[in-house]
Amino acid sequence: MKSVSRCSRASSESDLGYFYPVVISDREIQKDECHIICADFHWLAGGWTKCYLDDEEAECGNGVQYRSVQCLDKWTEQEVNDSKCDPLLKPASVSPCRLHCPGECVVSPWIITQKCTEPCSENNYQEMRRTILRQPNSTADPCPSLISRTPCVLNKTCFEHYFVEQPWGSCILEEGALCGEGVKKTPVQCLRSDGRQVDAVQCEKVRFFSLQDRIVFL
Repeated sequence: MKSVSRCSRASSESDLGYFYPVVISDREIQKDECHIICADFHWLAGGWTKCYLDDEEAECGNGVQYRSVQCLDKWTEQEVNDSKCDPLLKPASVSPCRLHCPGECVVSPWIITQKCTEPCSENNYQEMRRTILRQPNSTADPCPSLISRTPCVLNKTCFEHYFVEQPWGSCILEEGALCGEGVKKTPVQCLRSDGRQVDAVQCEKVRFFSLQDRIVFL
């Protein structure tokens, strides 16, 4: 009788998947693939607090705001140790802020109006824009720039994605069989151009690729 267990090992940057035992009979143990990627865990950021001013006695000016950032299991939505999530993708938990003084220019948050596309090219750029919400008075500083453009530099501001096929796994026979026709599979990974493993959806945006099956005979 076939016995299986749930994948339970946490992933890391170097994980390519691993195997767990499937008991076919008292005399034979085969292996089945159990593929865990770091995309099984994700960051969740809470809302920002109010802006705490650097000068506690002031009514406006520069300050700092905070928010909680948790690493969650994708399937249970339970909080886990931060080491299970990609540190490069961790959202900021502290951010500078400003309470505008009377008469100052007020602008909206940045909005991305053009993203880098694959394949990456430094001839392209990511563009962000913001708008003026309140014009400054005659004695205040002028409004800041409303447009920001950043070149699409490979592995810095732009990433490419591609699937990598892993070696074929063991042959899985029908339940109770000791020989004959079976199936083996190959897991695939979605890799970013800097070598990091990412969620398969990133590669599916570029092209579709699915797990392959192969019939073999023992």
